[in-house]
Amino acid sequence: MRIKNSDQFDDVVNSVFAALLEAFPRTITLRPEVVGVSGSAELSQENVGFSGNARPKLTAEETFFSASVSWLIGEGLITGSGGTNATFIGVVLTGKGLLAVNATPHCLQPNLHI
Repeated sequence: MRIKNSDQFDDVVNSVFAALLEAFPRTITLRPEVVGVSGSAELSQENVGFSGNARPKLTAEETFFSASVSWLIGEGLITGSGGTNATFIGVVLTGKGLLAVNATPHCLQPNLHI
C-alpha cells in the first residue's frame, strides 16, 4: 500500500533538509516559504484563540508543511519548537537527521580515531 501524499511529503522534507544542511549547525526559523508555499493565511474571527486574538486560517499547503515538520521533530530527525501559524523556531538537524541524509560530519563518524 502506498502513502497518498508521499510525493508532497518528499518535496517538503527535501526542501526542509536542504535549508537545514545549508545552515548547519546554526538553528533557523522554518516557514512554509522554505518549500515554496506563500504565507497566504488569512485572519478569521472563526479562528479566535484563547487570548481573544484572531489567528490566521492556514491553507491546505501550510497545514501539510506544518504536519510534515512536526512529524520530523517527533521522529527526532530535527529539533525545534513552535508550529504556530506554520512557523517553527530554533530548528536544526539532529545526529539522526544528519545520518538520514548521509551528511554526518567526519568528526562525528563512529570509530573515529583522533
